[in-house]
Amino acid sequence: MADMNEQARGLLGIGAFSSLVRLSVRMLRYYDKQAVLIPAHIDPDTGYRYYAGDQIRDAVLVRSLRDVGFSVSAIAAVVPQAHDPQILRRALEAHRGELHSESSLVRRRLADLANLIDNLTEAPMTDISLVTIPATTILALRGVVPTYAEQSRLWDAFVPLAEGCGLPARPETGGSTYFDEGYQDTDVDLEVWVPIGEPITVEAPLACRRVSEHRAAVATVRGDYGGIAAASADLARYLAREGLVKTGPLSHVYVVGRDQTANSADYVTKIRVPV
Repeated sequence: MADMNEQARGLLGIGAFSSLVRLSVRMLRYYDKQAVLIPAHIDPDTGYRYYAGDQIRDAVLVRSLRDVGFSVSAIAAVVPQAHDPQILRRALEAHRGELHSESSLVRRRLADLANLIDNLTEAPMTDISLVTIPATTILALRGVVPTYAEQSRLWDAFVPLAEGCGLPARPETGGSTYFDEGYQDTDVDLEVWVPIGEPITVEAPLACRRVSEHRAAVATVRGDYGGIAAASADLARYLAREGLVKTGPLSHVYVVGRDQTANSADYVTKIRVPV
């Protein structure tokens, strides 16, 4: 017992340490097991934990990192290097970036939730019709983009190539055609295109081709692109109700979009499904 007292001399028992650093005894035991904050001494007979005074700084840092959302594994990685202010700063700034990304995701989810709540009492009113799409010639660029939200990458590549063919920088209408069989979380096979009057000779990666006349179910979306998901669901219900079978890839036609107006409330997008 004398040896134990000698080793523990000058150390703080877990209760006193807990009070000073404002971490519960339960959490201190947990952080010990996770190798985040290991006691300076553990009595071999009683298992009682003792902490050194110079561990207070680490304990306060652990609490601070926990309170701003660091995971236990991240805390365990940061604390041993916290003596270097530059390393600590980089870790904090990286976590701040993660929090910004998470907050953007939360804002999007809140907007989607508000829309879902609104639709519980207000049925979507999507204008859907069955029409004949006349034959047309298009200039197109096909590629794979990481996600649907990043299709602007393909447009950014397409516009200068189209201008090199003598097309205007801001065509009246354009569209996107989606070739994947189903919805893709990643690696979206996409073609962006604009209609042109007469066929022209082009070089890869551009393509110029004639699209034959065909029948299509068309849903008209007015307002920003956030309404496309609900309109697509309405279009699916329409196809099922009318007994229509999809015969080709779905397209979005941007009748009025970013190139025509800065006000997203004025956008007009047509979702076309060949049938």
